[in-house]
Amino acid sequence: VVDWQLSLKLAAGKEDLARDLLRMLIEALPNDRIELIICWDHRSFEALLAHAHRLHGGSRYTGTPTLRKTTGVMERALTSAKKAGLFETEESLEQIKIEQTVNFYAMIDAIDAVLAYPFEQIESKES
Repeated sequence: VVDWQLSLKLAAGKEDLARDLLRMLIEALPNDRIELIICWDHRSFEALLAHAHRLHGGSRYTGTPTLRKTTGVMERALTSAKKAGLFETEESLEQIKIEQTVNFYAMIDAIDAVLAYPFEQIESKES
């Protein structure tokens, strides 16, 4: 869920930076999770794409490989759907929702796993 060694590597070995980046991600995740679910429920895939893109970018600087993978899968799928013009009709929006259900909930599960991670263990171990 959280790979502290990867976090350190991505922060060029700077513990404070790795801790701060991870903390910022974790602090933003509860609101991100709510926004993602609202977008999903309302089939607001343009907004969902923006959220997935931002989360994917943030996860690339923290040691959260599952979150990085799941947000990347969702981002690529929605980007492809957008390029194919599938954000235009109710029928195609429903098709996206059907096709991306597993990926969406994998992304939510990854968020939940990061939120459940005992971040304080990293702070106490590394301080």
